[in-house]
Amino acid sequence: RLNGKNHLKWPQLVHTILKGKRKINRLNGVGPKEGDPNFKAWDEEDSLIIAWLWNSMKLEHRIFTLFFYTHVFCFSL
Repeated sequence: RLNGKNHLKWPQLVHTILKGKRKINRLNGVGPKEGDPNFKAWDEEDSLIIAWLWNSMKLEHRIFTLFFYTHVFCFSL
């Protein structure tokens, strides 16, 4: 978990996990725009990634990311 002492290790761990789940390409922040037929599925998957990231943070760090709408902003901390 991101705990304030592992800011260098945590992104590497998240990167490895997303790569293992075949979601690493999501970190580039490029996705379909609203109105695109693929947007709904992409947006739902993005929410899942945000939940994974929140669950990998201690509460005091999670608070700062609660209002981010995409995982890219959350991961860029």
